[in-house]
Amino acid sequence: MVVVGVAVVVVVVVGVAVVVGVAVGVVVVVGVAVAVVVVVGVAVAVVVAVVVVVGHHNKGDRMQTRTELDASWKKAADRCQRQYNTRVVAAIKATMEFLATYWETTLRRRLFGHEEQQGSYWVAADMFEINQALLRACWWPHRHPHVLPGCVAFKADIPLIGRRGVINLRQVPADTEVKLVDPKNTGEAFLEIEGFVGNEAKHSVIILGLEDGQEVVFTVHPGDPAPHIGLPLDLVKAQLGDITTITAAQALEFGLTFAATS
Repeated sequence: MVVVGVAVVVVVVVGVAVVVGVAVGVVVVVGVAVAVVVVVGVAVAVVVAVVVVVGHHNKGDRMQTRTELDASWKKAADRCQRQYNTRVVAAIKATMEFLATYWETTLRRRLFGHEEQQGSYWVAADMFEINQALLRACWWPHRHPHVLPGCVAFKADIPLIGRRGVINLRQVPADTEVKLVDPKNTGEAFLEIEGFVGNEAKHSVIILGLEDGQEVVFTVHPGDPAPHIGLPLDLVKAQLGDITTITAAQALEFGLTFAATS
């Protein structure tokens, strides 16, 4: 019996040892696994942090580079702007000095409501207001097919309401009457139309050219230059005689597409 008891005790002890060993093994394995997970997590966190920092740094560099580039372009544009403005202002002042009468006439013709108003016009208090608006404007080069060879055009937005002084005859009723005139005695017949107003101009244009070697203002007006709208007066009289009033439809047959508003 003693032997059996001892055997039983031994078996129990061994069994407990085995169970404890297995439990310890499981704990160790689990602990190692947890440790591995923790280490991997820390490593991933470190990598992510590095990527974020580096990415943010690089992004900052790109933004800074773009900002610097924009600033560089703005400086270049400002230099060009000053160059263009200097040229236009110099031409205006040269015209005021050397062609004073011509300049005053040009401004009177562009002043809405003036007795000499002709063609495109600005709504302004007086000629001085127009003159100051032109001197203070931001001018940019302007290419346009109706600018004559040897001339250069610039455009700007000025704080005055401007309207074009011509209207397309295709936009008016065919039986609308228009007058054949030659206000400047150029030998060409032009058209005038009453009761219509030209479109509002989105910008203003100034055209410069050389006069005795000096760059001056040839003309300035709201809107783009109008196409040539005249016909030789002799040709018109040969077909119409002394008739000075025709319809829009007849004018279009002559090839006269635009009429000056009056």
